[in-house]
Amino acid sequence: MMTAPSQPDRLPTPTDGTAEVPAQTVDHTRIRVLVVEDEANARTALVGLLEGDGYLVEAAESAEAAEALLARFSPDLCLIDIKLPGKSGLDLLPVIKERIPEAVSIVMTAFSSVESAVDAMRRGAEDYLVKPLNPDELELVLERELRHRAVALQATRLRHHVT
Repeated sequence: MMTAPSQPDRLPTPTDGTAEVPAQTVDHTRIRVLVVEDEANARTALVGLLEGDGYLVEAAESAEAAEALLARFSPDLCLIDIKLPGKSGLDLLPVIKERIPEAVSIVMTAFSSVESAVDAMRRGAEDYLVKPLNPDELELVLERELRHRAVALQATRLRHHVT
């Protein structure tokens, strides 16, 4: 089971990279996650792992089903398999970025290559994981990406407050 660090980490400020500020503790009970995975066993395992850690999780077996879910579910974070029936996970990335620009997208694949990683990043993925997923690695990536998202959202709020 993934757990939040017992003591806050220290993150550099986004402005100059030198001063340190306490990292926000990630409250999983408020984090909405969309899992897009065509393999039923992998999808069920991911949903169980994430729900066990307090995340609010919705799952889809295809990019088309995920797009339909986006009409009623606004995820903070998306875990997307690249190889899906029909439309690929890579094709889903720009749709998510257009509809929910602040959502973090992490792609997963059993067929990793430099080309697919670069393509995923160009289309809007923040990270790239190779299957089979290691729960410890998944925890680290989720925590890191959610902290980055929190800092970016805070910076946006501060910019709007100043202007």
